Amino acid sequence: SPTAYPDGSDSTGQRYSIGYGHQIQPGESYLLTSTISYGTASQLLQSDIQSVTNQILSSGLLLTQGQIDALLDFGYNAGSVALGKVLNTLSMSGQDAAISEIQQYIYWHPTPGSQAVVSQNLVNRRSIEVQTFNS
Repeated sequence: SPTAYPDGSDSTGQRYSIGYGHQIQPGESYLLTSTISYGTASQLLQSDIQSVTNQILSSGLLLTQGQIDALLDFGYNAGSVALGKVLNTLSMSGQDAAISEIQQYIYWHPTPGSQAVVSQNLVNRRSIEVQTFNS
Protein backbone atom coordinates (compact mmCIF):
# COMPACT_ATOMS: atom_id res chain seq x y z
CA SER A 1 0.00 0.00 0.00
CA PRO A 2 1.42 3.42 -0.88
CA THR A 3 -0.30 4.89 2.20
CA ALA A 4 -0.38 3.86 5.84
CA TYR A 5 -3.06 1.43 6.96
CA PRO A 6 -4.13 0.13 10.39
CA ASP A 7 -2.32 -3.12 11.09
CA GLY A 8 -3.47 -4.43 14.44
CA SER A 9 -2.59 -3.12 17.85
CA ASP A 10 -0.30 -3.79 20.75
CA SER A 11 0.18 -2.47 24.27
CA THR A 12 1.11 0.96 22.86
CA GLY A 13 -2.07 1.26 20.78
CA GLN A 14 -2.95 1.11 17.11
CA ARG A 15 -0.12 0.00 14.79
CA TYR A 16 0.20 1.08 11.16
CA SER A 17 2.03 -0.37 8.21
CA ILE A 18 2.92 0.89 4.73
CA GLY A 19 4.37 -0.55 1.54
CA TYR A 20 4.83 -4.31 1.60
CA GLY A 21 3.98 -4.56 5.29
CA HIS A 22 6.62 -2.32 6.84
CA GLN A 23 5.41 -1.62 10.35
CA ILE A 24 5.83 2.08 11.01
CA GLN A 25 8.20 2.60 13.93
CA PRO A 26 8.58 5.43 16.43
CA GLY A 27 10.58 8.09 14.61
CA GLU A 28 8.86 7.30 11.31
CA SER A 29 5.65 9.22 12.02
CA TYR A 30 6.10 11.06 8.70
CA LEU A 31 5.09 7.78 7.02
CA LEU A 32 1.63 8.01 8.60
CA THR A 33 0.71 10.83 6.22
CA SER A 34 3.04 10.01 3.29
CA THR A 35 2.35 8.42 -0.04
CA ILE A 36 5.36 6.32 -0.97
CA SER A 37 6.56 5.04 -4.33
CA TYR A 38 7.17 1.41 -5.31
CA GLY A 39 10.87 2.17 -4.99
CA THR A 40 10.52 3.41 -1.42
CA ALA A 41 8.30 0.43 -0.55
CA SER A 42 10.98 -1.90 -1.94
CA GLN A 43 13.71 -0.12 0.04
CA LEU A 44 11.70 -0.49 3.26
CA LEU A 45 11.12 -4.19 2.51
CA GLN A 46 14.82 -4.79 1.83
CA SER A 47 15.80 -3.02 5.04
CA ASP A 48 13.27 -5.01 7.08
CA ILE A 49 14.38 -8.30 5.49
CA GLN A 50 18.03 -7.48 6.16
CA SER A 51 17.28 -6.88 9.85
CA VAL A 52 15.50 -10.22 10.13
CA THR A 53 18.26 -11.99 8.20
CA ASN A 54 20.90 -10.52 10.52
CA GLN A 55 18.96 -11.68 13.58
CA ILE A 56 18.70 -15.22 12.21
CA LEU A 57 22.34 -15.46 11.12
CA SER A 58 23.66 -13.99 14.36
CA SER A 59 21.85 -16.68 16.35
CA GLY A 60 24.75 -19.05 15.68
CA LEU A 61 22.35 -21.89 14.93
CA LEU A 62 23.05 -24.38 12.15
CA LEU A 63 19.92 -24.12 10.02
CA THR A 64 18.70 -25.69 6.82
CA GLN A 65 17.65 -23.43 3.95
CA GLY A 66 14.01 -24.35 4.67
CA GLN A 67 14.41 -23.27 8.30
CA ILE A 68 16.05 -19.99 7.28
CA ASP A 69 13.27 -19.29 4.77
CA ALA A 70 10.54 -20.08 7.30
CA LEU A 71 12.18 -18.02 10.04
CA LEU A 72 12.65 -15.11 7.62
CA ASP A 73 8.95 -15.12 6.74
CA PHE A 74 7.97 -15.55 10.38
CA GLY A 75 10.32 -12.83 11.64
CA TYR A 76 9.17 -10.36 8.99
CA ASN A 77 5.52 -11.04 9.82
CA ALA A 78 5.61 -11.49 13.60
CA GLY A 79 8.52 -9.20 14.49
CA SER A 80 11.94 -9.43 16.09
CA VAL A 81 10.70 -10.21 19.61
CA ALA A 82 8.67 -13.18 18.39
CA LEU A 83 11.56 -14.35 16.20
CA GLY A 84 13.91 -14.09 19.17
CA LYS A 85 11.63 -16.35 21.20
CA VAL A 86 11.53 -18.94 18.42
CA LEU A 87 15.31 -18.84 17.94
CA ASN A 88 15.84 -19.22 21.69
CA THR A 89 13.38 -22.11 21.85
CA LEU A 90 15.09 -23.77 18.88
CA SER A 91 18.46 -23.40 20.57
CA MET A 92 17.33 -24.61 23.99
CA SER A 93 14.62 -27.15 23.22
CA GLY A 94 14.90 -28.21 19.59
CA GLN A 95 12.89 -28.21 16.42
CA ASP A 96 9.56 -29.55 17.71
CA ALA A 97 9.43 -26.96 20.48
CA ALA A 98 10.31 -24.19 17.99
CA ILE A 99 7.49 -25.30 15.70
CA SER A 100 5.08 -25.21 18.65
CA GLU A 101 6.28 -21.68 19.42
CA ILE A 102 5.69 -20.58 15.81
CA GLN A 103 2.19 -22.02 15.91
CA GLN A 104 1.29 -19.82 18.90
CA TYR A 105 1.37 -16.68 16.72
CA ILE A 106 -2.14 -16.97 15.28
CA TYR A 107 -3.84 -14.25 17.28
CA TRP A 108 -4.78 -10.81 15.96
CA HIS A 109 -5.51 -7.68 17.97
CA PRO A 110 -7.81 -5.81 15.59
CA THR A 111 -8.15 -2.64 17.67
CA PRO A 112 -6.41 -1.21 20.73
CA GLY A 113 -7.80 -2.70 23.92
CA SER A 114 -9.74 -5.38 22.09
CA GLN A 115 -9.48 -9.03 22.86
CA ALA A 116 -7.18 -11.07 20.63
CA VAL A 117 -8.93 -13.29 18.12
CA VAL A 118 -7.69 -16.23 16.08
CA SER A 119 -7.00 -15.10 12.53
CA GLN A 120 -7.47 -17.76 9.84
CA ASN A 121 -4.96 -15.87 7.69
CA LEU A 122 -2.37 -16.26 10.45
CA VAL A 123 -3.27 -19.93 10.96
CA ASN A 124 -2.68 -20.47 7.23
CA ARG A 125 0.57 -18.48 7.25
CA ARG A 126 1.95 -20.38 10.27
CA SER A 127 1.05 -23.68 8.58
CA ILE A 128 3.04 -22.71 5.48
CA GLU A 129 5.96 -21.57 7.65
CA VAL A 130 6.00 -24.91 9.48
CA GLN A 131 5.90 -26.81 6.17
CA THR A 132 8.80 -24.70 4.90
CA PHE A 133 10.67 -25.12 8.20
CA ASN A 134 10.41 -28.90 7.81
CA SER A 135 11.50 -28.91 4.16
